[in-house]
Amino acid sequence: MVGPLGLYFCYDVEMMGPGFIFKNGLLLDGLDLIPTYVAHDVDAGRQWDLKPELGRTAVERPCIVLVSNAYRIYGHWLVDMLPKLWLCQRFLGDLSSFSIIVPRGTPAWALSIMERFFGVTNILWHEINNEVLKLSSCVVPSLLHNDHYFHPRMNDFVSHLLAHPHVAAAAASARPAERLYITRRAFRDRSTSYSRTIANEEQVVDLMTEFGFTTIAPEELPWEEQIALFSRARIIVGESGSGLHNTIFSPADACVVCLNPENQLQMSIAALRDQIVINQVSPKRTVEASTSYVVDLGRLRRAVAAAIAATNPGRA
Repeated sequence: MVGPLGLYFCYDVEMMGPGFIFKNGLLLDGLDLIPTYVAHDVDAGRQWDLKPELGRTAVERPCIVLVSNAYRIYGHWLVDMLPKLWLCQRFLGDLSSFSIIVPRGTPAWALSIMERFFGVTNILWHEINNEVLKLSSCVVPSLLHNDHYFHPRMNDFVSHLLAHPHVAAAAASARPAERLYITRRAFRDRSTSYSRTIANEEQVVDLMTEFGFTTIAPEELPWEEQIALFSRARIIVGESGSGLHNTIFSPADACVVCLNPENQLQMSIAALRDQIVINQVSPKRTVEASTSYVVDLGRLRRAVAAAIAATNPGRA
């Protein structure tokens, strides 16, 4: 059961790290604010960026505490931060009187999405390694999920973006593809945190091409094009992770073939969007924190055939 949504109005509080709020030394906590796995890290002292010994910087103007853990990862913006920004706009309307607190080092693509899709330009940079913010007043929006079990209003957030003029323009100009294969090859080559590799991905791509799939690297496309492509895809195959989480924009009854699932989030997205998920787990080998998978091509062929049958009854 997912609890209610809302905004917390806080006064005379301190903010440490990427969005943790403390009042008189106590953490503002709850499933609607902090996922359980993050709260456990805080309780165990494993949240490295909580540094109460840092100097204080006073902020007198009203702020919105939007960003939280993993602020450099697209999937967390997609299911955590951007829905919270949307919720603030739903409740508060025009946000121009608020400063949006953002950690220094937030990716440029995240700032671009906030500006182009939500009109946010009033950024207050936070140096999380150098200061604790003393906030005279702030708004803390709840998550639209409890431990990635989504509130039904998450569908309204998705609908808001699907109807956005940027997405409509991209959909009008882009060539639709009903079958998508999501590759992360280029991303993993330049990422300092992504440690999973499909050892035989060239063979996987060849198999996807045989089935008529279009291979895309989402991070190489403007966000509106990503949304437009996923919104019209009926079958999506890809490695578990942020890129595949874009299936939140795909229609009901779409089928997602998830290679090497890492957690339940893809299943939760499917439950929210009334989609079908086929999980394919492959043997893995871990060397120095890097994990390599070899996808069983025979099993993948059967999974794709099942996805085609599920989305196109009567067609091969």
